[in-house]
Amino acid sequence: MRLTRNLSQGEVIRGSGYNSWEEVPGEQRQSISETAEEIFQPIREAMGKPVFVLAGGGIRSHEMNDRVGGAKRSQHLLGTALDLRCTDPGDTVKLYDLIVEMQSDGRLPHGGCALYLTKSDRPRFVHVDRRGRKARWNTGARSRADW
Repeated sequence: MRLTRNLSQGEVIRGSGYNSWEEVPGEQRQSISETAEEIFQPIREAMGKPVFVLAGGGIRSHEMNDRVGGAKRSQHLLGTALDLRCTDPGDTVKLYDLIVEMQSDGRLPHGGCALYLTKSDRPRFVHVDRRGRKARWNTGARSRADW
């Protein structure tokens, strides 16, 4: 089943700690569906090319969140966050810049945004969420990104 034209339920539960969509608590299912509509689809359309949700980068069970070292009050637990990447590392940096711009100009809800890099400073993924207020971390990653 699809949450949006470009995002399936399977993509947001892959690596979540849940074995099926039906295992996901109803409130979390509703929230990730809203996140798909309000965050993922507008980003995908603005990028004009494929954008992927990392395994474990959609919704998460508490057990999976602990296993991956997620924040105690991670937005992934609420279904309000996505970790996204593009095939090309340079496009992942462009994705980060686009999300910051879209959050600033109101095309996306206010929320968190951070660029994550590999140990060798290659762009790895972008975290985006709809927490209702601006939040930024890893701010030096953008200037270090090497691709």
